[in-house]
Amino acid sequence: MRQAGFLAAAGIIALQDMTKRLGEDHENARYLGKRLLEIPGIELNPDKIQINMVFFKLNRPDFDPNLLVSKFFDKGIKINGEEGGLFRFVTNNDVNKQDIDFVINTMKKILL
Repeated sequence: MRQAGFLAAAGIIALQDMTKRLGEDHENARYLGKRLLEIPGIELNPDKIQINMVFFKLNRPDFDPNLLVSKFFDKGIKINGEEGGLFRFVTNNDVNKQDIDFVINTMKKILL
């Protein structure tokens, strides 16, 4: 367990510092959900955004969902493919409102 100190340090930071910003992460998730609803073909229930994860459905039969993942990746946006018909975004310490606006504007360019 020679690396136990590194693991412990990450846990200490998570518990002491990151819990103080959970409210901001949750607010950013609600903002992301609100902005996603601006895009035709995106379905989500904003009332279900209770944590820093935003689950949404792409209801566009004319569009390959795998293409969304690859086009996002080309723009430096990481998102996994659909799972159970849903995509998921996660807000965290490294995501701010400007980042969310970039994601939304990129998604609009891809889908519209």
